[in-house]
Amino acid sequence: MEEQDLYSSDSYFANANAAGRDIPFSVKALRWYFKHVGSIVPKLAAKQALNLFFTPRKLKVRAFKKKVLKMGSAISFHNNNDVLHGYKWGDGSKNALLVHGWEGNSASLGGFVPGLVKSGYSVYAFDGPAHGAHKAVKTNMIDFGKAIESIMNELKTVDTVIAHSFGGSSALYTLARHDTSRHINNLVMVAAPTQINNVISRFAHYLKINKNIEKLMMNRIMKKTNTNIADFDLANYAQNASVNRVLVLHDKHDIVVPIQDALHITKKWPKAQLKTFKNLGHNEILWNEEAHNTVLNFLDN
Repeated sequence: MEEQDLYSSDSYFANANAAGRDIPFSVKALRWYFKHVGSIVPKLAAKQALNLFFTPRKLKVRAFKKKVLKMGSAISFHNNNDVLHGYKWGDGSKNALLVHGWEGNSASLGGFVPGLVKSGYSVYAFDGPAHGAHKAVKTNMIDFGKAIESIMNELKTVDTVIAHSFGGSSALYTLARHDTSRHINNLVMVAAPTQINNVISRFAHYLKINKNIEKLMMNRIMKKTNTNIADFDLANYAQNASVNRVLVLHDKHDIVVPIQDALHITKKWPKAQLKTFKNLGHNEILWNEEAHNTVLNFLDN
């Protein structure tokens, strides 16, 4: 299994002291920068912090994930005037769409592919905006959600969406808030943050960004995306999502996205079922056989 990189961009969302490891020099430098520059020009610091927040690294695809890609066929989707690269597996009567998380790619949820194909699905995955083979540098939940919507419209019918982390937030957002007539039977959210303001706070905490700059970051996001603070809590409008059934998978000891996010959404959204795991971590859950079987049993029932 792929070990969780505690200092990937996702780790900005974790508790700063959870890793118990030496802090990399790059992180120390960023902390120093935001402390000193932020005290002099806080608006500039907020702008630069958000540039970092919205810029994923394009990581190398691990060998075992490449094997999954070779089992499928390379395809592309249209997203307005843009092109999204992806893959397709199987030729079943139902369509399943896999949505990766931050710094992921088409192969990230590849562990679900064999079971879904065997269960009669055509399975699709894609490199989201600013991820994988996509040319963009920065992205956000709303832009990512629009890409999901474009793919759903192109496929015409999507039975199931399985989405991880940031991808889960984006999928729920687009199903609940975008002007889409697409309805799906099943939504599976794996380790997804549901209170986005807390994601930003964890990012700020990790880089020792003070509360004043954090507030400026929040205000800048709301202005740029034409949203308000209530929009940051997905539970406020999850019930509007065009979906019949919802399954939430989360590890109790996830240090990237705390279990509280899963508890929050399932408490506020009675339709959502929660299945918890122990000691799988934020990314390893995607390649766990029990997690795969849980999803397949949910879909079969």
